[in-house]
Amino acid sequence: MELPAVLIYLLLGLGSAAENIFPPIPADTFVVLGASLSVTIRTLQIEQVFLIAWVSNVAGALGVYWLGCHYGRPFFEKGRGRELLSDHQFKKLERFYQKKGLIALFLARFLPGFRVAVPVFAGITKMNCFPVCVAIGSASAIWYSLLVYVGIIAAKSLSQATELQNIFNLSFGVLAVMIAIWCAWMWKSSRGENND
Repeated sequence: MELPAVLIYLLLGLGSAAENIFPPIPADTFVVLGASLSVTIRTLQIEQVFLIAWVSNVAGALGVYWLGCHYGRPFFEKGRGRELLSDHQFKKLERFYQKKGLIALFLARFLPGFRVAVPVFAGITKMNCFPVCVAIGSASAIWYSLLVYVGIIAAKSLSQATELQNIFNLSFGVLAVMIAIWCAWMWKSSRGENND
C-alpha cells in the first residue's frame, strides 16, 4: 500500500522546516527518501520533492532569523544571555557578521548544527534581510539538489547512494566538529578580554 503523495510532501516539508529549530530531525534523510520514492511512486514528482524541501527549509531558517532579529538582542543584553556572550564578545560577533556574515550563512547551510545557529545570529546582529535570503536560499538550493541526486541514485542502487550519503555526512560532520572546536576556543579565549 502506497502512502498518499500529499502526506509524503507534508512530512517532507515539516521535517525540512523543523530542522532549523531542532537539529536532530533527519531532514536530509527525508529528502533523500522522498527523491528515491519519486522514482518508484508515480504520484510523486521529483521537482515537487525538491521545491517543498527547499522552500520549507529556507522558510524555517528565515523564521529563526526573524526570531533573532526581534528577540535575540534583549536576550544577550540582559539576563542569561550575558553569561554566554559578554559585551565585547557581542561586539566582535557583530563585526564578524558585518564583514563575513553572508559567507558564513552560505557555508553554514552545508554544516550540521551550524545551519541552525548562524541564521539566529544573523538576526541578532540585524543583518539585512534580502542578502540573508539570497545566501540561505542559494546554499540550500545547492544542498537539496545534491540530496535529490543521492535519492535518485538510491532508487537505482541503494548501496551506492548510502555510500555517497555517508561520504557527505562524514565529510561535513568532521568539518562541523573542527569549526565547533575552533569557535569554542575563540569564545573561551575572548572571555578574558575586557575591551577591544
